[in-house]
Amino acid sequence: MSSSSPQDHLPSRRQAVWAVAWRVVGIVTTFAANILAARLLGPAEFGSYLLVVTIVVLGALVGMAGLNEAGLRFIASSLAHNDRKLAQAYLRRTFATVALVASLAAIATAAGVLLFNLNTAWFHQPVLLATLAAAGVFVLAWQQIAAESLRGYGRLQSASLFSGGQTGGPVSNLLLLAGLSAVALTATRLDATVALALTVGSVAVTVPWSLRKAWQASRTGDSPDASPVESLAPAHRQELLAVGGVLLLNQVLAFGSQQLDIWLGGAFLEPDALGLYGAAKRSLLLAAMPIQMAMMVVMASVPRLHAQGRTQELERTVRRAANYAAVPALAAIALLALFPETMLHLAFGGSYAGAASTVLVLTLGYLVLVISGNPPYVLTMTGRHRTVAMVNLAAAVVLLVVGSLGAHWYGAPGLAAGSAASCALQNGLLWWFARRHVGVFTHVSLPRRTATAKTSPSRITLDPDLNSATAPEA
Repeated sequence: MSSSSPQDHLPSRRQAVWAVAWRVVGIVTTFAANILAARLLGPAEFGSYLLVVTIVVLGALVGMAGLNEAGLRFIASSLAHNDRKLAQAYLRRTFATVALVASLAAIATAAGVLLFNLNTAWFHQPVLLATLAAAGVFVLAWQQIAAESLRGYGRLQSASLFSGGQTGGPVSNLLLLAGLSAVALTATRLDATVALALTVGSVAVTVPWSLRKAWQASRTGDSPDASPVESLAPAHRQELLAVGGVLLLNQVLAFGSQQLDIWLGGAFLEPDALGLYGAAKRSLLLAAMPIQMAMMVVMASVPRLHAQGRTQELERTVRRAANYAAVPALAAIALLALFPETMLHLAFGGSYAGAASTVLVLTLGYLVLVISGNPPYVLTMTGRHRTVAMVNLAAAVVLLVVGSLGAHWYGAPGLAAGSAASCALQNGLLWWFARRHVGVFTHVSLPRRTATAKTSPSRITLDPDLNSATAPEA
């Protein structure tokens, strides 16, 4: 029997607490790393860095072929039926597929970076940058596949070490923050290429660790003389790839609705203007973080209460979490709206104060996001994946059209207008669909007493399946 971390054998509720703790660490370190990178790079290099990172993230998303979610689903389902051999077969097929698709995605990413630079001349060392981007796609895809495989085996604490962010989990984020801090302390010159090398390196060093843990999880419970794992049956292979394809489409649509603006900035803005826009968008993480925290603590309650037909209790639970999240989120939006230059100067440095007008425009979209509560998670956890996908598609189209025109005519503030319009439309539609399909409102409301609320308030529980890949990142 293979060894594994003692925390991996904790009860689900305690593992969920670990998952929340690591998610908080991941969010905080991501924000800190972005701030430090922006200060060290300056607007122009920071803009180039953000652009390449979003390219790497999309490449890794394609490289996983949706199997980060599909593999998790089929592994967990096999284990639920006490069929460890089938779970191992799914894991092997997932790894084999990702080895091929991630390699192709890495090659395509490198070619895309070189082609982009041929038309724009954005990057100083395009060949090296393209090579690093390809490596980033490959290692990030493998890290996330290993993390979600661990989640499928119920190893939530281990999975939480490697997932939960765009460029890896909290361990990678801590390593990146340490690398950037070393650069700052030694006064070493930092450019987009070096920053990308640090980012890719912080992910790469965790890949052997994450894969080893996934292999150990798959072998736990096997006797030394256990029979070899058989290949996955053709029907199972087809089902795995078909489900992965659908999930990949949803993931790409979600990516488009959240990150397409950075690509539009690369097409319509100068590097320094994109850097200012990126800093403005990163500053809004202060408003998005409480929403993510609220999502974590109610996700377990949503499917349970919905399945039991306890619609009123479900609405109370969701809106109570939205109310709690709204207090710090609205406070952050108020500070950014009232003192944008001061907040940007304190966080990113004086060279980013010019992004104040962009911050003001972005706050309008985030205001709708905060007030609407958590409609995407309510719809996702009640099986309305297609609805969420269609809304994400509509939001991406709005961002593409309005953002392109805005960036062309008005620069970064015009691009921010497209992003804010997309965000407002997305969350407004999801709020309406949550009411129509699930029968609940999710928006923030003032506390009040009602005559019908005589039952004890529903307990907010931690979800054992935190950091699911279906949950969009801020």
